[in-house]
This record gives sequence, structure tokens and C-alpha cells, in this order.
Amino acid sequence: MKLGNEKFNKSIVILIEGKTDKIFFEELIKFIGRESDIQVVYMEGKDKLKSLIKFPDFSLVKILVVVQDADNDPKRAFQSIRDTLKNSGFSIPSKPYEISDGSLKTAIIILPDENEKGDLESLIVEHLKNRLEFRCVDGFVNCVKNFNFDLKKLSKTKLYAYISITSEPDANFDTFIKKKIIDFTNERFKKLIDFIKSLQP
Repeated sequence: MKLGNEKFNKSIVILIEGKTDKIFFEELIKFIGRESDIQVVYMEGKDKLKSLIKFPDFSLVKILVVVQDADNDPKRAFQSIRDTLKNSGFSIPSKPYEISDGSLKTAIIILPDENEKGDLESLIVEHLKNRLEFRCVDGFVNCVKNFNFDLKKLSKTKLYAYISITSEPDANFDTFIKKKIIDFTNERFKKLIDFIKSLQP
């Protein structure tokens, strides 16, 4: 769901800011069997959080979870979302993976983790890196670095290089994840999955 195109129809909403994140979280929710009460909403720009209260169906929501990439500073990423929630009139959690008090509860997920730099792709790559064939990806990246390419998003480069060797040549992330190549039973996803499982409206 993209904000503005559909209605809120579930009691728990996970708010994401990227198409890849949407695909990932929808598949993760299917894996844990929570499609009946958790909805993934794609919103372009967390600065629009305040507009949520204007949607008549938003009153159905009991828990709002905001997902944010850590990028280069996980603490700053968390504080940015916390400030936005506060300025939008929502209750605020004191730390990541904590559920706030209030009639509408909120929580903030920082990816790959609140103590690590990176993003969703970093989390996925971490779970893939022990696979033997992933050495091919590392070799490719190391080769490319010799030609002074500026790999600003190294985790994305590695992930999409891996997708290209495990699926059709023109495969995208959607194809990759729906072929169940991501192993949600991997320990790297445990904290995220345990938290989402704990959400109770």
C-alpha cells in the first residue's frame, strides 16, 4: 500500500519509505503468519507523518511502527524519527524496538540494527555472506574497486550482484525474495522477527 492509494484496514501498521522495504516486510509478515493484523504502508517522506491523522481509517490503527535505515549514524536516525513523531503529535518510544505508551502506540525499527551503520540491504547481505557462492560477489566487488568506482552503497551493490547470479539475469528484488532465497530463519533476522511477533494491538 502507498499512502493515499488505499485505506488503513489493520490494527498494526509498519510504515516504510522504500519499495524494497515494502517487499521485504510483506514477505516477512507472511513468514510469521501475521497478514491478518499487520499492514505495510509505503510513505514517501517521514515528514508527512502528521498527515496520517487526517485519514478517517487511521483511527483503526493501534500500533504504528516506523522503519528507518541507520545509514552512517543509527543514533541520529532514531532521534530524527523520534522528533518527527513528537512534532506530529504521537507518543514516542525512548529507544529502538520499544513500544510507547498511549492510545496509539508507536515504535521505531532501525536497520540493520540500532548499533550498526547501514540499511536493509546490509541486514540481508549479512545473512548471505556465509554462503559459499557469496565469495563470487566479494571477488567481483574487490575487482571493481581496482578501477576506482565509487561504491557509495556497498551493501546494495553486493545484494544486486548476488541476485544476478541466483535468479534470472534481469531479476529484481521482488523476484529474488519471492523465490524464498532469503532465509528468515537465519539468526540475523531473529531480533526483528521476535519484535514484530511481540506486537499485540
